[in-house]
Amino acid sequence: MKANQSQLFLLIMVFLLMVGEITISLGNDIGDRADAATRRENQYPLTRSLGEERVDSNVLAAGIIAHEFGHVEDASNRPGLWQTYQDYIDLREKRTSELGLQKGLMDPSVTQKLQSVLNGFGAKDIDAVSLDTDPRAERIAIPVIEQSFANNRKKVPERVQKAINKLLGKQK
Repeated sequence: MKANQSQLFLLIMVFLLMVGEITISLGNDIGDRADAATRRENQYPLTRSLGEERVDSNVLAAGIIAHEFGHVEDASNRPGLWQTYQDYIDLREKRTSELGLQKGLMDPSVTQKLQSVLNGFGAKDIDAVSLDTDPRAERIAIPVIEQSFANNRKKVPERVQKAINKLLGKQK
């Protein structure tokens, strides 16, 4: 049996998880459709549409896991940028722990590292970084969602297809 690109990617990511190169943290109830339906549409259009459609919780969970693997793929495609981002997170946590929240966030080393992150992502603030990274992860999750519906012999719901088209730039 031939593995398609999505299956191969998943096998590689599972291997990396097993050898401890990657950490993905998931909540206790990733198949919660009500929670997914309240996600910010500009950040999570696919996940939100799955929740709004009240799809099977296994399909939703597969989509959320695929989204998280999408972040891993994105990081592997832009490793220097993601390393700078991780360095910023680590430094911010360290300095806020040492100095308190306000002083830590205003520490010159933290603000300088933040500026490096913003420049790298081409973002004006840290929220804009999420607006860049989450839709990228959602796009990477599309084949998993489509395959999940095909495996269940179901058609992709119209609202979900509309979100897919939007992510792929096919929206009319």
